[in-house]
Formats: sequence, structure tokens, C-alpha cells
Amino acid sequence: MAKGQEPSLSESEQAIVSALRHAAVTERAPTGLRERLETQRARDGVRPRSPFPAVRRGVWSGAAVIVAAAILATALLIPGGSTISPQVSAAAALASRGAVSGAPATDPAASYRLMARVGSLHFPNWEERLGWRAVGSRTDQLGGRYVMTVYYMRDGQTIAYSIVASPALGSAGPQTFMQHGRTVVAWHERDHTCLLSAGSGVEAATLQHLAGA
Repeated sequence: MAKGQEPSLSESEQAIVSALRHAAVTERAPTGLRERLETQRARDGVRPRSPFPAVRRGVWSGAAVIVAAAILATALLIPGGSTISPQVSAAAALASRGAVSGAPATDPAASYRLMARVGSLHFPNWEERLGWRAVGSRTDQLGGRYVMTVYYMRDGQTIAYSIVASPALGSAGPQTFMQHGRTVVAWHERDHTCLLSAGSGVEAATLQHLAGA
């Protein structure tokens, strides 16, 4: 291999590299992880230095990819031992961009749902039953999938409900995690990926209740 030329990577390895490069400019490692790394360096007599020099030089060896995969899994670890896939994380981030269109109207044929839908899955009308009124929406594309987000408001608090078109992303089980200061609940329904998210003013239990509603 010529000097400065990167070895070819599989699709999964490329996904890990891309996610880590993005994380390097947007996120810091969890405090507990950084403290464990510093303790291990001190125990082994290793002088502190910039981690992964091969990554810094843009050369990804097989060992570097393995370490990268381990760090990516740690960074996305949530309670219960499961992990959040990069695609689910990216889908959750879309809601933080805010509404760009008006609220969908109530379906005249079924007042419990809105006219907006992704595939066969309609967005719910929570205003009468739960007090959450639809106030806006947005649409996005994620890896070729259509994503629609409807924003609801109650008592000055706003939540976002996103539906990603099938096939579903990541784990099928309901997952609750924190991302950029927002609480996110993700689950699968009719082979779609659904996500409810909100800022610090809305408790996780509220989102979990709405997800089950």
C-alpha cells in the first residue's frame, strides 16, 4: 500500500469511521470513561497524549477499526445494556431542528388521529384525550427514508413525534435515551421507527406514557 493511502474498509467499518469522525467534533467522551482511561494510563505508566495517532494521521489499521467499534458502542450505550444505532440517533436529531410547516388537521373520518401519516401509520390527535395540541410539522430524508415530525404543545412545553418510513431502524425494543440534552423514546410500529423527544422540561415518564397511548 502506498504511503498515505488508506486501506479499503467494509461498509460497517466505514460507518464506524464516519460516526466517530462526527462524534469527534460534536461530543466528548462520558466523564466516567475519560476518568477510567486516565487511571489506566497512570497505572501503566503511559504518558498522556492524543488518543489514536493512526486516526489523527488518517490511517485506519484493522486494530484501529476494532477499537473504534468498541468506543462507538460505549458512546451509544444506554441503561439495560442495549445500544442506540447511529441511524436511530440521526433520526432523533432531526426533531431538534424545529417546525417549518403548520400543524396537520384532524382527520374528519377519525377524530383520534391527524391527517398526517407516514405509510399506513397516522399521527395521533392527543388534544382532546391528553391535552397535547399539534402546533407544527416538518419533513426530512434520512438515508433515502421519508421522515415526518409533528410538534405538540401543552402548558408551554413542546414534544416532537417523528415517524421514519419502513423498514424499521435499529433494535425493535422500546428504548429511552438522552441525546444533546433531549430525552428520546424510540420504538417500532408496523415496521416503522417512531421517536418521541423533548427538552429538559418534559419527563421521560411523560414520553413513555404517550408512546404507549
